[in-house]
Amino acid sequence: MSKEAVRVLVVEDDYMMANQYKNWIQMLNTAVKVEHAFSIRQALEISDRFMPQIVILDVRLPDGNGLDLLGQKDIDAYFLVITGYPEIKDAVNAIRRGAVDYIDKSELSHKLFLEKVGRLVNIVFYEKQNETAWRESDHEIFRHFITFDKKLREEILATLELLRKSIKSLGTEDYFPLLILGETGVGKSFLATVFHRFIPLKGKCVRINMPNYDNPHTFESELFGYVKGAFTGADRDKPGLIEDAQNGLLLLDEIGEIDELIQAKLLILLENQTFRRLGETGKERKLKALIIATTNRNIEKLLKEGKFRPDLFYRFRTLKIPPLRERLEDILPLAQKFLADSKRKYQRENLKFSIDAKYAMLRYSWGGNVRELYQLIDTAVYRLSKGKNILEKEDLFPSDTFPHEPIVKEPTDETKERLISALKATNCNIQKTAELLRVSRVTVYNR
Repeated sequence: MSKEAVRVLVVEDDYMMANQYKNWIQMLNTAVKVEHAFSIRQALEISDRFMPQIVILDVRLPDGNGLDLLGQKDIDAYFLVITGYPEIKDAVNAIRRGAVDYIDKSELSHKLFLEKVGRLVNIVFYEKQNETAWRESDHEIFRHFITFDKKLREEILATLELLRKSIKSLGTEDYFPLLILGETGVGKSFLATVFHRFIPLKGKCVRINMPNYDNPHTFESELFGYVKGAFTGADRDKPGLIEDAQNGLLLLDEIGEIDELIQAKLLILLENQTFRRLGETGKERKLKALIIATTNRNIEKLLKEGKFRPDLFYRFRTLKIPPLRERLEDILPLAQKFLADSKRKYQRENLKFSIDAKYAMLRYSWGGNVRELYQLIDTAVYRLSKGKNILEKEDLFPSDTFPHEPIVKEPTDETKERLISALKATNCNIQKTAELLRVSRVTVYNR
């Protein structure tokens, strides 16, 4: 995703004040372009070519009332009104016509300005830039699994190609199943089903919740099936789940929870790519299903503790999905999709997020990741009173759930050393430093 500069238009007839605004804005983020208009007419002319994303607007201008710019169809931007002549009726009018805030110049300070404008810059950085990425999306897969994390997108596309090749190599030593790693709620199983669709596979996706099987015999009978008389109660032949998934996908959810005996059974299946039903003799059946496994466990820790077989782990190719708190650019696009889904579900077509709500979502820690984001929005829409069309921060986050501190905390000594090393390696290039550390540019600035 190309990360263009955020475009800010200052509409202010006082040159010294406008210059002060511009200096303050440049302190927020180097990726900001600022232009200045002295009048309504000049603002409209500049907007035609500049297409501002944020407008800082004075009310009393030489050629009229600055509030007349609010609602202009040709200006798709967030408006922040700052005036030296505050009036209640103007404030009410401004907010009703779409301004995100109305500030009295006599109360304006450097800190307040940075807080208000900085919040809008952050939102535009993660929201507006992604609109371009939607239009430029190079693969349909990202309209299903939404991410604008450049490295993750590259890894997903590379994995998709490997899976397509893997299908062709079934029955050979070149065949490798896939293990998707990531915290609870990042979308591991969902991505597996997206892969199933885009490979594409003729057979269906059969999903197995691995922690359900704490008995190797039960696991074998369910996975491989059995023949009549194989054990007490086996009064008929029964195909296993692996046969049900032939020519499709066998999805093994939370593989990190299974014990060593079941791990051994699974390893044999992956190595030989053949199986028999329990009690079956004669020719073995061939594995004809693609296998994708997932786990939210720290696999490296399990390996060190001897709780997961290294020979089983190394049979898999791996793909790791980072937690949502490390993919800030994904939060608002996901939120907008979930809002659209909930609006249709509950027939609330005119709903939208407030600025405070958007900013709160960017600051929240998201311990439950994408799943938590969805549940939060769906619950808020369901509970919202019928006469209300704006989802506020308080609708999304009850006071006891929102963190009292920003997600960006004081960096540790180790983090500082990594940041300094990365800055040296990139000659203090913030964009390259962010890519090297695999964090957002805003995170680099905050640290």
